Order: sequence, then structure tokens, then C-alpha cells
Amino acid sequence: MITLDISQSVYKGTGSARFITDLTKTILDYSDNEFFSFFFSGLKQKLDNSIQKSIKAKKFKLYRFFLPPKLLSFIWNQMHILPVDFFIKTKVFLSSDWTEPPTINCKKATILHDLAFLRFPNVIHPLILKTQRQRLKWIIKESSLIITDATATVSDIKTLIPKHKKILGLSETDLDRLEKEIKVEVVYPGVKIPKINHHKAELILKKFGLKPNSYFLSVGKIEPRKNLKRLITAFNQITTKKKLIIVGPEGWDKLKQERINRDNIIFTGFITDNELFSLYANAYAFVFASIWEGFGYPLIEAGLSKTPIICSNIEIFNELIGKNALYFNPKNTKDIAEKLQLAEQNPNLINKNIQPAYNLSQKYNWKNYYNSFKQILINLCR
Repeated sequence: MITLDISQSVYKGTGSARFITDLTKTILDYSDNEFFSFFFSGLKQKLDNSIQKSIKAKKFKLYRFFLPPKLLSFIWNQMHILPVDFFIKTKVFLSSDWTEPPTINCKKATILHDLAFLRFPNVIHPLILKTQRQRLKWIIKESSLIITDATATVSDIKTLIPKHKKILGLSETDLDRLEKEIKVEVVYPGVKIPKINHHKAELILKKFGLKPNSYFLSVGKIEPRKNLKRLITAFNQITTKKKLIIVGPEGWDKLKQERINRDNIIFTGFITDNELFSLYANAYAFVFASIWEGFGYPLIEAGLSKTPIICSNIEIFNELIGKNALYFNPKNTKDIAEKLQLAEQNPNLINKNIQPAYNLSQKYNWKNYYNSFKQILINLCR
């Protein structure tokens, strides 16, 4: 049996939560209760009610702990005590973003979305930076398998981990283990979008004071690596009657100055999926200015919504969407502004990419993910 840690599903509005929630639902749809079980820990945090009901109805095993994330991180990442298989019965424990427990008899595997915290430590919250470094150390020392979202992260695993071995607390023996004993597999996550009810979409647009094609849309948690300060600065340099809509939960980049007296920029905060995908479907263009991403759900969501894409010229976006976007240098405010202005003045330039991007985005589906994911874990269990 494989036990998947689904604790991160409670942090709605983040890529990690969306991933683990959709993966859990996919397992419940396609798997049987003999192969997978689930682990969840949280004190104030509550597992989604529909997922709880589905787990119970389909008779999957749920191991429920009542420890807050910070305490569990201290026990497992920092002290690295209390092996998880003291408390659960499993062949493989599959961690998924935050904590990395020790084990005695069962194998360990992990889902590693990216190494942005090694590449850009200055834009990562100190607590997250510390936690992810500790977690990565134990992955390298103990795990048998890393499942990641893209080949860009495989490249980072090979180059960034050896480069940061001191700060991670790794020895040459550990690096040798990474090279020879840990299998690294790439499986592209699935992305799905709901059908849009056009009447409801009209009401949603009205709620935000918008009309179809009257705005550029950006989606993501408000944090430094999303590069929103440069995007906002660039947007204020162009000539347009359109607005910039920024969707995402609050992070640690408050953007206080950028929010003052800005009639042309709207921060929605966290919104429902129906609201989000109604905004995708009616946007003039989707803008993704991240400095770095492990995968980039919003990019594929925009593609599936048939919304033109303007985005950072970074490795992962090239890998996912190819030539079907208008690219800019995310570290160059002038270039961002120029590309936004170009898109504003030449709609055909970005609209020609809609269908190719949609066709390419369709391959990122959960059935494909599940089939590859399960076979990799079957091989690990042999």
C-alpha cells in the first residue's frame, strides 16, 4: 500500500494545494482502496468535506493526526524523530510538500515541485526557506524516489543540490546516493477547468466591474517570486484603457504602495473556481510574470480557457507551452511593458496562439498523470 500525505490540500489558492487536492480526487476516481491510503495532519486545518466523504464512501484508509504544521515540521524536519511507520501501516510513504518523516521499514518517496528556494532564496519567506531546506536534506538522505513536474526541475536537482550541499547539510556520500540510488521521474500534472455558465460569468464580471476583453489577468499567490511589483510598474507605463486584475491569496508580499489609488488595478484576493475561470474565459490576455515556477498551473489553465498568453521567458514555460505565447524577460520592467503594449496594439499577434496553446494544454490531464504515477509506484514496490 502507498500512503500519500495530503495535508497541504488545506492551503487553498496555492499551486501545492490545487495539485494535492486534484491528485487525491484522481486517486479516489481511478484507484482501489487496496493500493492507496491517505495521511492528513492539522489542528485548526480541516480536510475538504467532499474529500472526506469520498474517502469514507469508497472505504479508503485515512490516517488522521491532530498536529499543527509547524509542530510536525519541528518533529520531522528539524528533530527528525518519531518514524511515521510507528503509527501507520504502509509499504511506501509518499510526502508531498512540507514535512519529511523518518521511517523504519517502509520506503520513502516524495513529490518535489521545484527548487525555487535554492535558485531564488531571497524571494522565499524565511520559514518556508528553512523548512524546504530541511525537508530536502532528508529526501536526499533517505528517499528512494522523487517525482517531479518537469524536466526543468530534473536539471535543477542535478546542478543546484551539489552547489548548495553545505547549506543543506549534505556530504559527498549523500550526493553519491542522489546520483546512484534515487530514481527521479517526471510526470506532468493534470489540469482541469470547469465548464463556464455564460449567464453566471456575466454576473461575475459585473461583480468586479468588468466587461469581456476589458482586462489583463494575472493569477497566483501574492509573493515575491510572482514578480508582481515589476508587472504593476510595467502595466502603469503602457497606454491602455484596460485594467489589470490580480487574483490570488495574500502571501508575504503585501504590495502596499502598489495598491494605493489604483483604479486600473484590482486585487481580488482568493476567489472561487467559478469566479476564477469566468475571469480566465473573458480576459483580453493572461499575464504570468513569475521569475521561476516548478510547473505553472495558471499557464495551462489559460491555455485550456482559450485565453492568449503573455509570460516570462523561463525554462519551464518554454517546456510547457512552446512557441504559443508572447514572451518577455521577467527581470526587465521595460521589456514587460513593451510586450504588454505590443499585445494591446496587436491583438492578432497573441490571438494566433490561442488554438495551438489549447491543443497543447489538453495533454496535461489527470488520467495521463495517474497512469504514469501508479506505474512508477508499482515499480518502486517491487
